[in-house]
Amino acid sequence: MFRTDYTSYDAKGFALQQTIIRDNCTEGTYCNDETQICVGSKPLDKVCWQDRECLSGTCSDDGYCMNGPDVFHTIANWLWAVLGCSIFVFVLFILGVLWILHRYQSRKEHEKSAKFFGDNDEFYKRYQMQQGNDSTSRLVSTGELLSDSSRASVVYLTTPDYNESAALGTTRPLSWRQSNVGTLPLSVTTKLNK
Repeated sequence: MFRTDYTSYDAKGFALQQTIIRDNCTEGTYCNDETQICVGSKPLDKVCWQDRECLSGTCSDDGYCMNGPDVFHTIANWLWAVLGCSIFVFVLFILGVLWILHRYQSRKEHEKSAKFFGDNDEFYKRYQMQQGNDSTSRLVSTGELLSDSSRASVVYLTTPDYNESAALGTTRPLSWRQSNVGTLPLSVTTKLNK
């Protein structure tokens, strides 16, 4: 065994002694200073003088073998179980919240589509009633009603453009009214001039 003592000084000027010992002992043993023989290293909580005397490789400042700061601490099985259950419950909670949001969104979409098709049905019924009223008021020269084939028409229902509908409801400029006056039929313009 070779022993070398070094003395160094810290920032405050105190002397620190470091001892470096080199020996041929295998892992799990250390060289005893008195006998110069390799002996078995000490388990935790045994009295020690140097780190090499302990199986853990760390001797505390109080002179007892202890686990070093970089030693992996085993986690108990019940902690793994709690962690796994917590993750499982968290995933179920997130899925539940997403399902509730999906149901809410779906209900809103169904309400929109029901309103849209309800409005279209109402429009179609009014159109049919208006067509029925128009056909009863118009008589042909023989006194009979117009045949169904002569008054058949097609109504195309599309998705309403709400921006365009809002624009149609706004007040039109005065120039629009003046441009339409010139397009009145001749009979109407003569009545207006009288």
